[in-house]
Order: sequence, then C-alpha cells, then structure tokens
Amino acid sequence: MSANDEFEERSGSDRRKFLKDGAALAGSLVGVSALAGYAAAASEAAPTAAPTIHPKVDGDINFLTFAEYIPPGVVTAFQKKYGVKVHQSFYSTQPEMVTKMATGAPIDLVLGDSAPHPQLLAGKLIQPFDLSELKNANQLDGYFKAPWWDHGKYRYSVPYGAGPTGIMWRRDKVKKLTNRWGDIWSHPEANGHIYLLSQQGDTMGMALIKNGYSCNSGDPSQVGKATKSLLDLKPHVASFTTNLAPVIASGDAWLMEGWTTQIYQGLVQNKNPANVGFSVPPNGPLLACDTLSVGVHAKAPGTALLFMDWIMRYDNNYALGKFTLQRTGCKGGDAAYEKAIGKYPAFNYPKSIFNAKGNWKVNPTGARLALWNRSWSQVIA
Repeated sequence: MSANDEFEERSGSDRRKFLKDGAALAGSLVGVSALAGYAAAASEAAPTAAPTIHPKVDGDINFLTFAEYIPPGVVTAFQKKYGVKVHQSFYSTQPEMVTKMATGAPIDLVLGDSAPHPQLLAGKLIQPFDLSELKNANQLDGYFKAPWWDHGKYRYSVPYGAGPTGIMWRRDKVKKLTNRWGDIWSHPEANGHIYLLSQQGDTMGMALIKNGYSCNSGDPSQVGKATKSLLDLKPHVASFTTNLAPVIASGDAWLMEGWTTQIYQGLVQNKNPANVGFSVPPNGPLLACDTLSVGVHAKAPGTALLFMDWIMRYDNNYALGKFTLQRTGCKGGDAAYEKAIGKYPAFNYPKSIFNAKGNWKVNPTGARLALWNRSWSQVIA
C-alpha cells in the first residue's frame, strides 16, 4: 500500500480534529487556580509510597481523550478480551482537559501531554503505578523509557504519540532555506502565503528560538523580543491556524510552521508532492508527547492500567502509529510511522532530537504564564 493509499484509508472523516486542536496539545495554558503555582521540581518527583493500583480487571473505564484519536479495532479487541467497556468522552483543548480533571470527575484514563505533566502532578490529578507490572513495558523505545517528565522509580504515564514542529515550504516558490526558524522571517517572496500555528506554545517558542533563547523562556526582555519578531512578521502572515493540511494540499501555503503529521497529510494530498519541502530545525524542534495516565479519582484504575499495557503491545501500537501518523514512543508505532512516510525521508527525523530536554515545550505557569498571555494577546489581536 502506498503512502497516499494509507492516507486515503484514514481520511474522509473529522477524525483530524485532534490535530486542529494540537497534535501535541501545545496550546494556550489554563489558569486553573489549583495548578497555577506548581513547583518546578514536581516533574522530577517520585512518590514516596508504593503505588496502590495494579493492572487487573476492576470494571469499565471512563476514557477522557480527543475524538477519533485511537483505532476503533484496538478498543473493540480490548473490550472483548477483558469483558469490559471503554466509555470515551472528549475534549478539544488542553485547558478543557485539565479543567475536567480538576473537577474531581471519575476519569479512569486520560490522554494528557508532556507539557502540562508537571501541573497534573502538582494538582494531584493523576496517580502513580509500577511500570514493571505492565507486561509490554519492554516495548518502550529509546528516550521514552525514561523521559524528562516521568522517569522516577514509579511512573505516572506511558507515551501515546510524540513529534516535533517543523518548517514546510513550497520548493518552486521559496529557495535557499537554512533550516533555521529565522527562515520564516527571511523570505519575503512568501509574504501573504505564510502560515503560523495558532498555538501559543509553538509560535511563541519558535520566535524565542529564532532570537537565540529557550523555547520556555520567562525572561521579560527575551519574551519581549520574541513578541516584537512576531508582530513584525504578522502583516505578512496569511493566517494563524491549526488546520494546516488543506492549505498545503491546495498550494496556498508557501512557508509554514507546522506539525509533522498535518504537513505530511497535506503533502500526500498535493497534486505535486515533490514541491512540498519539510525540515525539522535542529536549533529547537519544539517537542511534545501525548501520554496516557490514570486519574486520581478513577473507579477502575486496574482496567485503566491494562488498557495502557494493551496500547503498548506491538501489534496494537503499530495500529496506533499507522492511524495517527506519528511516532508513539513504542517500537510498534515507530515502525508503523517509518513505513508510512516511505518515500519521504525528510519526515524520518533523527530520534536523537528527543534526548535534549531543551527541545521540549513546558507549559508556563505563574509569572511566566501571565507574561506569555499578555504577549500572545498582542500577537493574535
């Protein structure tokens, strides 16, 4: 099956809503009072007591996730094997997810993200488990065996899908890229055909890196320079959006900051895919990872852990990677991703980018959140 055929097999519905709202959930940050002042060390902390939950069937599960973000057959097979039901409920944005978790709802399993993981920990909204009790933990791949947000003796999550933000350009319209974020500012021939993500974490992070700073900077001077860069660019931007594939497919996007998955989707729909260039800037690829965790108010935490184990199993994880078209942090999904991208080697970015913590987006809180929100409001006004 060709890469284009694989895309056609998956398309045709509104399943891509999760990508419109953030493939890596990297949008504006929620100001939930219980989470606003989390300690920076929370992401490094491990529980002092042994986990109280273990993988076993203990009831049906409530799964809070994005709509149509999992292969239906994987869910159906799990229900049949264990004699349980997986009741899915959906959210559209990261703030909505965190807010729902903070209400105390009986959520057994939640699709979270590496960027707000410290907030979820500090708010005590997810609970630990012993990774060694999951039979398929040996399927974790490379960096994801002990990622920055979750590498203690006990764990709070398993990876679900990960990837970078990169640069797309039309080869017949834009020439001589340097593979740096500054390219988006230095090609006036693309003016009026430049697209930026309407996600705060990505676009503010990109502008910070362009100016030589950390993508997670909270320094007022640095954030001010990044904001000015975006305001200078804004008159030449066609749109701030997360619906990227259609403008790539139509050819209207000549230069774009975007997610790997949507850029690939637009490429395979384009009448002349050879014209679509893609690269992941080595000076800050802006990473995030979707995760699965057990909610602190779970009624069936054992079944939730079984589901997490089920997702990591090679065949199920392969189906997941094929369905979402992204790396999954496990061997099966990575194999599926690499097969799907096939003849487009630019999408086979080096896994070594995951190893540098500075490449990963971390949600702002406190003073940094207020600073970023003020700056971002100027940019998108």
